[in-house]
Amino acid sequence: CIECEAGTFSEVTGSIQCTLCTALRDFSTSAPGASALADCVCARGYRRDPDTGVCRLCQVPGTECEGEVVRSQPGWFMAQPAVALRCLEDYAGKSVCLGGDEFGEEPT
Repeated sequence: CIECEAGTFSEVTGSIQCTLCTALRDFSTSAPGASALADCVCARGYRRDPDTGVCRLCQVPGTECEGEVVRSQPGWFMAQPAVALRCLEDYAGKSVCLGGDEFGEEPT
């Protein structure tokens, strides 16, 4: 029995053969020891389409994507699940948003 490496999984306990996540879902990866296809999540820079399950390139300006999570970048906040807006700047010209928030969270 071996632990599957990152980016692979095996649904058979005690198996010595692991399947690449990308063989079944393009642009996906997993943590070491993954035991199911569900453990394969979209790689950084991609997000899972909730309707199709396909990993799509993250093309939302002001965001970073990984798995099913879309987070704002510094200087941006999440206004809707796939919409980020620029934050206002304070008197020193610095953004009031530090980034990292997900939709529904208060901007940090």
